[in-house]
Amino acid sequence: MSEAEKKKRAFRGSKKWKTFRHNMVVECGSKDVVTGKKLIKGFECHHMDLDADNYENLDNKDNFVCLNKQTHKMVHFLYTYYKKDKNIVKRLVEVLDKMVEINV
Repeated sequence: MSEAEKKKRAFRGSKKWKTFRHNMVVECGSKDVVTGKKLIKGFECHHMDLDADNYENLDNKDNFVCLNKQTHKMVHFLYTYYKKDKNIVKRLVEVLDKMVEINV
């Protein structure tokens, strides 16, 4: 494990982070902000700001969203493509719409 990862892990164990995370859950109504489903054990309080230097900065709660683990993985996966090609969302919607149409 890298030093950066060790530092992140230690921060996530801090009272400051745990209190912040709890307050975020209350604010989002205990719901995954993407799916609208109830947050389940192991959910993530996702940092929107990916700059490692800002990891411990909790000043702006708009930089965080609560996501279930699978949603969090999906967001990170899609972000790698989205930042290069925003049309990925349009193509994803087309695929999902087609799936809904086929599986009615």
